[in-house]
Amino acid sequence: MKNYGFKLIFFFYSGMSFAQLQDNFSDGNFSDPAWSGLTNQFIINAARQLQLNNSVADLSFISTPFLVTSLDNFEWQIYVKQTFSSSVSNYGRVYLTSNESNLTKPLNGYYLQFGEAGSNDAVQLFKQTGLVSSSVCRARDGGIATAFALRIKVLRNEAGLWELWIDYAGGTSFELEATGTDQTYSNSSFYGLFCIYTASNASKFYFDDVYAGPHKTDTTLPVFDSIKVLSLNAVALSFSESLDQTSVESALHYSANNGLGNPQTATLQPDNHIVNLVFSGNFSNGIQNQLTVSDVKDLAGNMMITTQLPFLFFHSSPLQAKDVIITEFFPDPVPQIGLPNTEFIELYNRSANAIDVSGWKLSDGTSTVVFPSQVILPLQYWIVTAPSSAQQYASFGNIIHTSG
Repeated sequence: MKNYGFKLIFFFYSGMSFAQLQDNFSDGNFSDPAWSGLTNQFIINAARQLQLNNSVADLSFISTPFLVTSLDNFEWQIYVKQTFSSSVSNYGRVYLTSNESNLTKPLNGYYLQFGEAGSNDAVQLFKQTGLVSSSVCRARDGGIATAFALRIKVLRNEAGLWELWIDYAGGTSFELEATGTDQTYSNSSFYGLFCIYTASNASKFYFDDVYAGPHKTDTTLPVFDSIKVLSLNAVALSFSESLDQTSVESALHYSANNGLGNPQTATLQPDNHIVNLVFSGNFSNGIQNQLTVSDVKDLAGNMMITTQLPFLFFHSSPLQAKDVIITEFFPDPVPQIGLPNTEFIELYNRSANAIDVSGWKLSDGTSTVVFPSQVILPLQYWIVTAPSSAQQYASFGNIIHTSG
């Protein structure tokens, strides 16, 4: 969270000024950029976050100059944490723009509010004119109904379209939560933070990683996270960020070997990170397949690198006596006779079914070791040895190293 500095930068071009505000509070003070207001009621804590620091019920704010003559294609980001359930007497605001430094006075601008009456608390963007506020757009009901730590990104384009992007886990995997249009105000003089609270919550507001300025361009490629077999003909793929629905739901962007081909359907899930693939044919039991994924894009149009993903469908059949047998037993490695100077046994699956040996135990009467998760395919041999010996036997075939 502390990987960039803090600054207020001004650019001048064609008679128009553009400000960029950044502060991650790493300097431990309120001077760069210069925050004013009720600074005595805030601290920068040991985690280098701005934290409310009062002991009685009150209303607190701080603000800093943010001079902008046009909000076209601007972006705001901030991390906000409130360790309590919000209410009409306990909520925070982030003033994205204001024409006044004192956020308790009548002003013109836009702010985010974190908390309201009832149990459907949602992040909401408001326009304020004097002392009158009106909603521009609202995120999901209940999104902040309890204590939360989130990161929010707000975008505004030249047509006055506002977008709220939120990662409720506090990271940067933003999801589009709400949109609204308002062009009433197109400039700003100040940016600010505002808290109203009862005594029990007088130190439970946190803010960090403030950014306000020109829209940041996303150049990060989406990356594959994991693959999970859902059934005998379906898998779920998880990606590092929100995906473009058109590209991710094209079945031609996926292909599996072993005669499976392209999936019948590709469906993006509501979280925008996971896509479920359903194939017309079934996976062979215990056979490793390889899925090739290409041309999948994120919401910014960045295309992932073509990736190949192995996956295995396994369905355990009832075991019969002697399905798996010990074909070699090596308890005394001296003399070595061309083998490593360590003990091993060799297992053979003589059945027609794949067998998972996860949790199997091997005992010599004195000590017992446990097998890890490993599927042994029909007619396969596997060497079982201690973890310290596994590398020595790697050239001899498949290796299972036990623990215990």
